[in-house]
Amino acid sequence: MVEIFAPTDFEASGLDAEELEFMDAKERRKVLEEAGLDPEVYDF
Repeated sequence: MVEIFAPTDFEASGLDAEELEFMDAKERRKVLEEAGLDPEVYDF
């Protein structure tokens, strides 16, 4: 049996976690919000 997993909201957003790690906190927050994600949920 093959299980198919739906992508997480973060994966579906197309954002790159490595890029976000190097962003200024304010910029990262803005990018996450623009992608429709709650910046309080993601810890970088």
